[in-house]
Amino acid sequence: MALPDLKAYWATKVDEIRDSCAFEIAKIRAHREPGALREYKPAAACSRYVDALEGKVDLVQTWRNTIAESCRKNADPKTCTSNNLANGNGPNGMEWMRLYVLEFGWNNCAIKYLKINNAAKAQVMRTALQQRFKRLFKIMKQNCDAD
Repeated sequence: MALPDLKAYWATKVDEIRDSCAFEIAKIRAHREPGALREYKPAAACSRYVDALEGKVDLVQTWRNTIAESCRKNADPKTCTSNNLANGNGPNGMEWMRLYVLEFGWNNCAIKYLKINNAAKAQVMRTALQQRFKRLFKIMKQNCDAD
């Protein structure tokens, strides 16, 4: 095989895809069963949001804390805060709170544990493969759309 590192790169990419699927499956299942978030083990550090969604700690306080964390980084923190507080106090307030804690709490916490977001190793492997490929094969045309 001309590119022996291709298998290792492929395995790394497959692992990233499987990890992303596990993340998304846990998040989808959590809409009915919040404890499903615990199945995405790399995000164990984000369990405080799961605890709130399961009713083990105060959901309202967790929601307020999540708004404060999220809106602090917003272009207009005051409007962000007031709009989200208004939504939580509306007719579907508890559902809004749960969704906000899931999407802006757990998701924003857990996303940094996704393998695809820590893909420096895969990028190094890809760059090395591209360089090797260019040495092995003469590229006749870079842009396939041009004549």
